[in-house]
Amino acid sequence: MCFNAITFNGLAGFVMRTMLAATLMFTAAAGANAQTTPQIPGGRPKTVQTVPIRPALQTPSETADAMAQADRLSLQSDLAGVGRYNGAITGDVSERMVNAIKEYQKAKGGKPTGALNPQERAALAETAPRNLSDRGKPPLIGAADIASSRRFRGDARHGQQA
Repeated sequence: MCFNAITFNGLAGFVMRTMLAATLMFTAAAGANAQTTPQIPGGRPKTVQTVPIRPALQTPSETADAMAQADRLSLQSDLAGVGRYNGAITGDVSERMVNAIKEYQKAKGGKPTGALNPQERAALAETAPRNLSDRGKPPLIGAADIASSRRFRGDARHGQQA
């Protein structure tokens, strides 16, 4: 049905315009009332207990994953330098790396979250040796490994004094 000037002429047009205006006024009034809280005479509004919504926190692994590969390599190297990490320095995030961070935080008296804040990271970088040769021999080799490697090299004076 097309509404044009001819449709709204005469009595039928007047009735249609009046009904349309009344419908719009009623809809506007009902919409305004729907958004307000009804007031109870002499009563107080009921208190509603709410629960605060906390945003989801990142896991330590997700935090480390968000770092650049070079930063993860540096972090693993620094943790190894201070004796907290004994895994392969690949830049890959692992449970071993997260546990090493937690151990470092505990040793420094911090909360073991598994993710370093900027101050903790700066302190770790400051205390870690600059390269692997500064660390000396790694503590992962036992006496049996040393004896085995000397026999393999053919060192006959192992255990003998010169």
